[in-house]
Amino acid sequence: MIERFDEVVQCVVVGVDDPVRGEEVCAVVVPAADGVDAESLSARTRKELSTYKVPTRWVLVTSAQIPTLPSGKLDRKGLRTLVVDGTLEAVQA
Repeated sequence: MIERFDEVVQCVVVGVDDPVRGEEVCAVVVPAADGVDAESLSARTRKELSTYKVPTRWVLVTSAQIPTLPSGKLDRKGLRTLVVDGTLEAVQA
């Protein structure tokens, strides 16, 4: 759904462990141009999705930062690891 926004080229959603909630929804976004505002994306997403589906963590990256498997598919496990260990930093939303 987030990929449908004009300012987003790609979006990968992963679950990240959270001590309070159990799991937190994290959206890793490749913006179409500089200046994409995570707060704006979050607000627009809240209008279209159920509350529990709205990402609570947003990470803005380049497409080169999203790992892929040898098959060319997205490496969700590897991406999740990059978010959890802080290699890819979350932005305020």
